[in-house]
Amino acid sequence: MNTYNNQALWRTYLFIVGFSFLAATTFLYLKWVDIKRDANTEQTYANNLVTNSMESLLRKNETMLNVLGKRLVELTELGDMKLAQLMADEARDTNSEFAAVSLAGAAGELILNSSNINRQLAVNLLAEENTRATFEQALTSDRLVMGRTYFMKAIQEWVIPILLSIKNERGEVNAVMGAAIRLGSVHSLWSSDSLPAHLKLIVVRKDLYRQYVSFLKEEQYSEWYDNAVSERLTTLVDDLLNKQAGLSLKDIRTGQKSAQIMLPNKEGVLHFSIITYDTVYEHYTITSTLVKTLLAEMISPSFWLLVVLTVFNIGLFLIFRFNGRLQNEAKDSLAFQVEHDSLTALPNRRFLSREFSIWSEKYQGRFSVLFIDLSNFKACNDLYGHSTGDRILREVAVRITKSFSGCLCIRQGGDEFIILGPEKDKEALTNDCNEFLTQLNKTITLGHLEFSVNANIGIALSPKDGDSLDELLRKADMAMYEAKRKQEDIAFYSENLEQKAKQVADIEKELRHALKRNEFSMVYQPQIDAISNEVLGLEALIRWNSEVLGFVPPDQFISVAEANGSIHAIGQFVIETAMSECIEISRKTAPRAIKLRLSVNVSVRQLLSDGFIENLIVTLEKYDRQGITFMIEVTESLLIEDLDRAKNILFHAKKVGIYVSLDDFGTGYSSLSVLSKLPINELKIDRSFVNDILVNKQDWLLAKSIINLSKSLAIPVVAEGVETKDQADMLAAHGCDIFQGYYFARPMKKDDIIEFLNKPKI
Repeated sequence: MNTYNNQALWRTYLFIVGFSFLAATTFLYLKWVDIKRDANTEQTYANNLVTNSMESLLRKNETMLNVLGKRLVELTELGDMKLAQLMADEARDTNSEFAAVSLAGAAGELILNSSNINRQLAVNLLAEENTRATFEQALTSDRLVMGRTYFMKAIQEWVIPILLSIKNERGEVNAVMGAAIRLGSVHSLWSSDSLPAHLKLIVVRKDLYRQYVSFLKEEQYSEWYDNAVSERLTTLVDDLLNKQAGLSLKDIRTGQKSAQIMLPNKEGVLHFSIITYDTVYEHYTITSTLVKTLLAEMISPSFWLLVVLTVFNIGLFLIFRFNGRLQNEAKDSLAFQVEHDSLTALPNRRFLSREFSIWSEKYQGRFSVLFIDLSNFKACNDLYGHSTGDRILREVAVRITKSFSGCLCIRQGGDEFIILGPEKDKEALTNDCNEFLTQLNKTITLGHLEFSVNANIGIALSPKDGDSLDELLRKADMAMYEAKRKQEDIAFYSENLEQKAKQVADIEKELRHALKRNEFSMVYQPQIDAISNEVLGLEALIRWNSEVLGFVPPDQFISVAEANGSIHAIGQFVIETAMSECIEISRKTAPRAIKLRLSVNVSVRQLLSDGFIENLIVTLEKYDRQGITFMIEVTESLLIEDLDRAKNILFHAKKVGIYVSLDDFGTGYSSLSVLSKLPINELKIDRSFVNDILVNKQDWLLAKSIINLSKSLAIPVVAEGVETKDQADMLAAHGCDIFQGYYFARPMKKDDIIEFLNKPKI
């Protein structure tokens, strides 16, 4: 009985073992089929990508050459060769892929060429073997013709010629416009730079000369491009196509079919290839991957499958599997605790560091990294305590894992989270993030308390933005801070952020020494009465000429000064310098019926700082202000920052005789009810509305609405950025009170403004 039972047991064991090997074999076969299918999909996509990219660029070049060619023909017929030469050189310089530009007569003689062509080495295009066929084709064709890849001696470069006949109204060829595309820049033509590194691209012309080979070194160009594909290789390809795909090269040339075949290269190494044919420009496009590259993808699953099979079969013999299971569970539990956050149970940075390379390989280095920072969590934590904050974080973690299922969700620490997700385009990623933010913003109820959490998300993409974990996290973090700065929910990393960060760092460094080095100076822009055309006031504008950075515009360094706190010292410099110089201006100019008004810009941070008005009063009392009226200009964002505090400060300013101008009006959210309660002496229409009032109906309606609003509140309105007389007339006709802009006067230094004010009015 025991023997029978043992036999039945071993038969069952053998059955399980046999079935496991059969299942493993089936799995590997299906995996190989899947790999080939993925390779086919990838290479078919690559074929379409390079074909469409090339066709699009050549159509663009066809249009450009047609326009340029007709203009050059006109100029040469008029005898204006100097301008024609200039246009040819400009066409070459502005198109980075162009190595040379030329205009030839119908007989092939060179009429005009870009300056880099050595005329002594230039030949008649009908006489040159490499260009004859293309030139003859261009003479009879109504569209752009692409020639054979060859070494152009006149410029000592490998090029792909493109030619277009320029015809007169009777359809006769006046000339042939040509350009030579650098072989070194041809990657952009076929977009091979955007293809995965393991893909190889070959473009073969209908005449079997190779147009482009992605993997060549320059020393191989002559061997590959000067010689057509051999008849032996063509026959071999045709035979393999017939055997593997039931097609021929002739079938593919119809442009209706593509073929998937295994092809050997010149060295006999087997490639998995896709062949298509472009009927527009008559060439084959071949994308291929080494078969051993595909086989390499089988190594990992085969290895792990072997491990699983081995462990599975050995496990059948283990007597102490219970103890082993307990040990494994204990080990797993310990590993989980080490690599997961104890509060949210999400993986932590340690887990991410270990798994990152696996994740990267799994998605072939193409994935996204999201850096999430909760924007209002600290206030909840400080107000209601850490226990409440912990419960909020646990709920946030739940919402993150639900919204980003299939992604690697990490708690970075504090109120920061990291998400690694599969590759998606920017639009899809943005939609995913917006959906998550919608879910995140839903009310969290904890007992009798209700919370609503917001977040900012920064996104970096691999491999575009980097391939290492530290680099991607740094760039995603940088994008997140950019989102915070712009008060946006989501921001993608771009090189501009890197440049901006470096620029900000350089500005911050030099800003520390700017005052000591006397690098700041003041200029003044007149403000003109719309009716009398008299100067009513001056706006004081700071200028910074750094010893290291050169001229730095205010819109670049003011925000940095606000961030590092130096805005207070700079603001004090502006007020004192402007007061001193404006008093001198007032004394040295002709007597005025009304006081000259001095307007000084004050930042939000500066205005809201403790004791600002008190310190300003002390500063102003140092000067004899009999000839001037002092006005501070504040931006509309002040009313959003802290309305109640801003209102108190502005009323204090009014009480001590300081006027207030609301700058950049129309760019924020001020309402009529808010403005009517504030001591505003002047509204300034932002220059962004004034710029296009003559051509943009929307901008004009906005500007007109601001004027009407100011009239209803009995507040004078100033239009900034008035550049033309038509703008001034249009604004004046609708009640604008004061103008400021280059049409009337540019910002000037003290001595220049004195001369300007003393100049007789015509």
